[in-house]
Amino acid sequence: MVGVLNSKAAMGATVTYDFTVDVYTGAYIGKYNGSFSYDGSTTLVPCRSGGVPTVCANRIENKLTVQFDFLGNTYTENQERDLSADYPRVFFPLSETSGGLSFLVVAPQAPVGFFILGHEFRVGNVEGDDPYDSGVAVGRVAYTLRSPQPDPQPGPFPDPAPDDGGVVAVPEPSEIAGSFLALGLLGMGWYWRRSKAAKTVVIDQDKNR
Repeated sequence: MVGVLNSKAAMGATVTYDFTVDVYTGAYIGKYNGSFSYDGSTTLVPCRSGGVPTVCANRIENKLTVQFDFLGNTYTENQERDLSADYPRVFFPLSETSGGLSFLVVAPQAPVGFFILGHEFRVGNVEGDDPYDSGVAVGRVAYTLRSPQPDPQPGPFPDPAPDDGGVVAVPEPSEIAGSFLALGLLGMGWYWRRSKAAKTVVIDQDKNR
């Protein structure tokens, strides 16, 4: 399975594909990993690819970035031989399910020139040669759309309880009304006692006059 690229994947967000180059013959047999990303909120631009109607994501309009680890070195879009508004690029044929990265690196940016073209990987490309007619096809490229990172979940709300683990109880309205009534009755009791005590003092004073 070499993977299928979708030009409408994750519209409105950064689109990232991981890819694996499986070199199955020659001096560099092994698997090598890379990725590319572009701004999915931008419009893909029309481009040419073998006469098939195609749209592309490029470095300028779509902020395409590339990273490829090969033979102990990491190559980015800045090592592209034909660095321009058009290259490197990711192409999406409108009438086919194939497509992929177009990324050419030669000396002196790399000790071994290589060319990623869709699902094909070539080595031996050199400066000045037509990349389509140079190099030797030694591997296949598989692409996987990376799932976007989910939005972080909101954290738990702070606990209004005191640090000592106690619970702050909120009284019900009926409890508040009952408390006011109790305080009112208690206040009236105090008033009656004070009035009675005052009358007793007045009577005693009248007796002593």
